[in-house]
Amino acid sequence: MSIIGGKAGMVSCDAGISNVKKWSISSKANLPSTANSSTQGMEFNKAGNKDWSGSYEADGDTPAVYPGQKFAFEGASDATHGASGNAIVDKVDIKIDIAGGNIISHTVSFSANGALTLGAVTVTDGGVPAVAGSVGCKVMYGVPATPQLYASELPNVKSITISLSAKNASTVNSSSGGWTVREPGNWSVSVSIDCDVDTFAAIIATNTVLGLNIYVNATQFWVIDWVIFGEASNIGADVESGAIIGCTYNASFDGEQVISATPTDGRIVTPAEDTIWPAA
Repeated sequence: MSIIGGKAGMVSCDAGISNVKKWSISSKANLPSTANSSTQGMEFNKAGNKDWSGSYEADGDTPAVYPGQKFAFEGASDATHGASGNAIVDKVDIKIDIAGGNIISHTVSFSANGALTLGAVTVTDGGVPAVAGSVGCKVMYGVPATPQLYASELPNVKSITISLSAKNASTVNSSSGGWTVREPGNWSVSVSIDCDVDTFAAIIATNTVLGLNIYVNATQFWVIDWVIFGEASNIGADVESGAIIGCTYNASFDGEQVISATPTDGRIVTPAEDTIWPAA
């Protein structure tokens, strides 16, 4: 009996992806069932419509694909084992763990846009290692303005997660061969920030709107104009352990503000200064 290790794994999304840490897929069928006057008290199941989904995790602060983007997925475990199929991106999570000092990474989650094939695929890695830690990262912010300024630093930040997702629409029809197919949906963007608390009075109030610069190194950052803070949670005191008091902020994208009586669009810009919203 032979088995397969994963250290040679690679991923392609139309082209090879750099710095992949792991990938996985899951396939399923919705097996319709029935029980009727002729089944003698037993439930019967039959073949149903098929679907699949997957994800990959890679080091780096910027993904190669974004929500709603269609691509040809290829995932290899080695030169003779893998999976392939047309897919669409559902969600991207970018994680910056300052407290743990961990490598900045991102996870891309995707779903089927047609059939999945299991078998040999040939994938070439996307390039040389590009690995950066979270030490020294920070969050700067400012109230909505033109030009937008980010003069204040959010203190005691421990971790940051930027989430970009799309509500992609799915269907199965007479032309899809029993497989689920999808089309791009509307985007949503959220930011979660975990902080230590220095004073309760300084906790950001719900419904506050701010522009954010989320630094991935000393000079580069994500620009998110703007987010509205919807929740500040996990505030309290653990007397038994004496743990540091913390707070988790959850904020959602607010892409339009009225500034000096003028409706103004926000923006989302990558650390490489590519504007991903609004579309060009």
